[in-house]
Amino acid sequence: TVGIETNGGTNNSNPPQYNNITITACTSAIGNYSGGFGHFRNTILYGNTAMYSYEYYNMYKSHTWTYCNTQVSKTGTGNISVNPNWDANFKLNAGSPCVDTGNNTYVYGDYDLAGNTRIINTTVDMGCYERQ
Repeated sequence: TVGIETNGGTNNSNPPQYNNITITACTSAIGNYSGGFGHFRNTILYGNTAMYSYEYYNMYKSHTWTYCNTQVSKTGTGNISVNPNWDANFKLNAGSPCVDTGNNTYVYGDYDLAGNTRIINTTVDMGCYERQ
């Protein structure tokens, strides 16, 4: 499976923004072909595999990463590269390094993927689920 694919057709003057998403258990999680790119914020990209070695290079090549937890370390403000400590449904466990480590500026909407309040404490969690 492919999580997200960007390509040369991506409008580089107004690139896509991916905020508070979780991408896991995919092969070729992010394909980046012909120069497309996007901005990833408050996102978890962990536990993916690539069918070919170049896919890891492509998935991290031109994108920007801010307040993200990525399996392969990325430069950028607030990024970490550690096991997210989540359950079988990819919801964050107590003590997860992704809890309260996002940036509220990049929150769109009041609810997470499960329909729960998006910000429980004062700072948003990384990923698509807010720790309840």
